[in-house]
Order: sequence, then C-alpha cells, then structure tokens
Amino acid sequence: MMALKVTPASAAIVNNNHLFQMSNTLNQKVLALANAKKITITDIDAPIFSGKLPIHLYAKSLDIYDQTRRLSDDNSLPDKGLPNSILRPTNVLNLLSDINDVMDSALRNAQINPQGFEQERPLGKNANEAFRDLWLLSYRLAALVPPPNAIETLHQLNMIEAQVRLIATQTQLTIPSVSLGEASAKTPRDVMLTLYQDMHLLGRLQRQLGTEAIAPGALRSGELGMADIYDTARTLLADLHRMKTSLSIDNAAKNIPMPKTASLNDLYSRAQLVHDLLLSLTGSSL
Repeated sequence: MMALKVTPASAAIVNNNHLFQMSNTLNQKVLALANAKKITITDIDAPIFSGKLPIHLYAKSLDIYDQTRRLSDDNSLPDKGLPNSILRPTNVLNLLSDINDVMDSALRNAQINPQGFEQERPLGKNANEAFRDLWLLSYRLAALVPPPNAIETLHQLNMIEAQVRLIATQTQLTIPSVSLGEASAKTPRDVMLTLYQDMHLLGRLQRQLGTEAIAPGALRSGELGMADIYDTARTLLADLHRMKTSLSIDNAAKNIPMPKTASLNDLYSRAQLVHDLLLSLTGSSL
C-alpha cells in the first residue's frame, strides 16, 4: 500500500489525524538521527493527556521548533511565538511542516535520506493523542539538544504571573497584594503539585469570566524532572493566551527579563505566588 504524505497544501480539511501522522513521522526521524549520532534514547511511557486543544498543540510544537532550530546550522531560522488569534489544526500542521523541513536538513547533514519515513495516515486520532506524540517527540529531541534548564523554566513561570495580572487588569478585577515566599528542599513533584493547583484555580477563574476552563488532567506517577515543570508551565501559558483571545484582550504583558539564577526552590516559590494570586482573584478559600 502506498504511503500517504499529507501537507497543508494537499489537505483540504486538516484534523488531528494529520497532526498525529506528521508527529509520528518526525519521531521516526529523530530516532534515526539519534542512531546515526550513536545517542541512546531511553524508552518512556508518555503521560496520558486530556482536554488538549489546538492552542496547546501549537505551544508544544513551538517548543519542538526551538529544539530543532538548535539542531540546525542555519542561524537565519526565525523566532516564532504564539500568534494573537484563534489557532486551528491547520496552524499546527503548518508549524510541524516547518519543523519537518529543519529536521530533513539535519538528516541530510548526517548522510540520512529524509525520504521514506512517511506512513499511511492514521484514523480516529484525537487532540490528546496528537499531543502525546508531540510530547514524545520533545522528550526524544532532548537527547540531541539541551533540555530546558531551571532558568528557562523560571522565566516561563514569571511570564505566567505577568499574564494573570494582565488579564485581571483588563477584566477590572482587584489585583491582590501577594508576596514571594521562601522555600527549601523542594522537589520537582512539589513544584508540579503546586502547578496543578494553579491550573485548577485558573479553570475556576476562566469559568467566572465566561471562558472555557482548562482541563488539567491527572499528575502522572513516577519520576518527574525539569522538563515536566517546563512543559506544564508552557501549557499554562498557552491556556492564558487562549483566555486572552476569548476575552478580546490584545494588550501584551510587560516584557519579562530572563532571570540570572534559578533553583527548584525558586520555581516552587513562584508557582506558589501564582497560586496565591489566583486564589484571591477567584475568591477561593485556602
């Protein structure tokens, strides 16, 4: 049976099947590139996700785009960010196609023919399954390029606080006075538990403001690391972006500089500050 290659130009209606196919193809290419570089990628069971929307797939694809840029010798590749518009599967596929082009260049540099990786289009895939395959792709790329560190992750959490404050201001909510507390001996799971509380509180705020609420899902068992914290922070940022679009907020949050240093304790403190901020904005009790 002939393999079907789907591109944005050839797909009249882009759906999650197309996204899963492209992600699956990219996963094969990453594994082939790792094999050529004699890099071992440890098998892992990807988490089960729920409530994923095109905005979340696009945000995850942006992370993957940044990873593939670091694989390339082409310094002219542009930065990309979340556009201030409603995102659909077509937008995600266009971004994945850009990633595929960069990946093919990396394969050719490694003397690997980028042709022949395409598969027959899958059927019945949903956004959660497509996101799960993108999660695997990002995890595997982390073996080829440096994964996010604590400084980059703290930067994401700082931007989350800024976006929450912006939305509160634009919707005429009273912004409470909350301060950054101290933390010690915190683990990745401590940070993740707080971020999941943040997502639940954000969902409460979204419902109060009449927008669709985030679906946090369940925190996975097993060992957690910096990549999990970064990924969750990116999900929160994507949902805040979707919230701003729903509320017709065009204003941008103030520019947040990259922190100089960061630790798990810093990440926990910032996640807790966001928690306290959302707690007050929603009128929730401790």
